[in-house]
Amino acid sequence: KNISNGCIRMFNKDVIEVSNLIPIGTVVRIY
Repeated sequence: KNISNGCIRMFNKDVIEVSNLIPIGTVVRIY
């Protein structure tokens, strides 16, 4: 069942892990 229009849901611990893998200054595109 679709809950949103393309948003992703992540646990806080996963957001922190991903943010630690991406260098500061990396361009993030939001559509």
